[in-house]
Amino acid sequence: MTNKLISIVMPVYNGENYVQQTIQSVLSQTHKNFELLILNDGSKDDSLVIISEYKRDPRVQIIDKKNTGVAKTRNMGLDLCSGHFVAFLDQDDLWENNYLEKQVNILEETNGDLIYANGSIIDKDNKVSREIYEDNYTHVDNIENLITHNFIISPSQVLAKLSAVLDVGKFYESKVGSGPDDWGLWLRVKLANKKIIYNKEKLVGYRLHESNNSYNRIVMEQAKLELIESIFSQIDLNVPFKKQKLADLYLNLALSHAVKKDRKNASSFYKKSFKMNPSIVFDKRTVKVILKIIR
Repeated sequence: MTNKLISIVMPVYNGENYVQQTIQSVLSQTHKNFELLILNDGSKDDSLVIISEYKRDPRVQIIDKKNTGVAKTRNMGLDLCSGHFVAFLDQDDLWENNYLEKQVNILEETNGDLIYANGSIIDKDNKVSREIYEDNYTHVDNIENLITHNFIISPSQVLAKLSAVLDVGKFYESKVGSGPDDWGLWLRVKLANKKIIYNKEKLVGYRLHESNNSYNRIVMEQAKLELIESIFSQIDLNVPFKKQKLADLYLNLALSHAVKKDRKNASSFYKKSFKMNPSIVFDKRTVKVILKIIR
């Protein structure tokens, strides 16, 4: 059992509804040697008032900053970390009280670089709807699997060696302004041939609520395309795999534009998708794109 210092990075933006519960789930950890860095990213609600109640706790550091977005905020937090390990926690998620203890011990035992845990999907009232991963879930630790889909649902599931995260360049900051910052980090970890471990224990409460879906879908899909194109430029993968993934991303962009009744861009991205992989005509998203455009 290790007692090494764990840094916890928690970005907060307009999180007044849940942030107190989240902080309490950290303070109740059985692993006591931690520092909690709470970065208030220009919140406009009472988040700063709530988190300031914890400023007397020597384990808690509060950083009040102007709004720069979650990726830059997480990276600022990483620059301030003093621990051997780092864990990430979003403002509305929860940890079981043995989360840090379990995660860090397994990571050390397996000589891994990053570990993600199973957990439960919870609602605004902490009611569990389902597990994040089913019992038959199999972790496949390779870059192709991670490119195919981001199997780590939330940073709140992740604990890593701080050096492993800093070595690969921290969270991904998209040029389009809002992007898959966490997926970019996990991909960078795999590009560097670092070891990702899965812990099947249910240690995380991942909260789904209305504000989870407040981002701009088109911008998000553009950022995913930007990220994957960047990854493809750094690694030698077979051409059919690349084409299939790009076709999938183009089809998502086509659908996103079609939902907004932007027929020109919807048609353009659909043509790009079809060129990469003609079999997309059998994808159910194709029907949705067509229906959105003609209605």
